[in-house]
Amino acid sequence: MISAALDFIRSEIRDHLSLADSEISLGHLHSLNDSSNAGVRLALVNVTEESTLRNTPHSQRGPSGQVEYREPPLYLNVFLAVAFDFGNYQTDLIRLSETLELFQATRFFDQHSARAANPFPSTLQRLILDLYSADLEQLNQLWGIMGGSYFPSLIYQLRLLRIQGKDPIAGPRVTSLQVHTGVKTS
Repeated sequence: MISAALDFIRSEIRDHLSLADSEISLGHLHSLNDSSNAGVRLALVNVTEESTLRNTPHSQRGPSGQVEYREPPLYLNVFLAVAFDFGNYQTDLIRLSETLELFQATRFFDQHSARAANPFPSTLQRLILDLYSADLEQLNQLWGIMGGSYFPSLIYQLRLLRIQGKDPIAGPRVTSLQVHTGVKTS
C-alpha cells in the first residue's frame, strides 16, 4: 500500500519534470552524497495514524444482508521527503519549484483524476498531498538522521492511505429484538 502510493507519486514527479527513470528514485537520503545518484530522491520520513477516523463501526451489512464484523480501516499519514541534487544548485531550485507547481495544481489523486500514462493504484482510494512546513530545528534533526548533508528539499504529507483487512467475519443474522427497560412494574 505505502509502496504503491510512493511509486505513483514518483511517476507523477518524473513525468511532470520530464526526467529519465534513472533520475528519480525511492530510497534513503544519505545516498544523495554519492555523485552517481544525481536527480530527485523520495524518502519515507514518518508514518502516523489519522486517529480522527479510527472510531468507525466494527460491523456492517454485507451484500446478502448478513452482518459482517471486521476491524475498522486504518488511515495513515505518510511523510515524504523530496530532495533535489542535480549537481547544480540553480537546477535544484528550478526542479523544486516545478514540483511545488505540480502539487499546487493537483492537491489530490484518485481513480478519476489519474492520467492514462500513470494509472492510479487500485489498492488506494485517494491520496491528498499537503506541503509540510518544518522549522529549522526539525530540518536539522531530519537531515542529521537521514543524510547528514542538506539538499534543497520539500516534505509532503500524504494523507489518508487506507489499510483494511480483506476478510470480514460473518455474524449471526438478527431475526428478533428484545428490549428490557429495567423498569419494574408492581
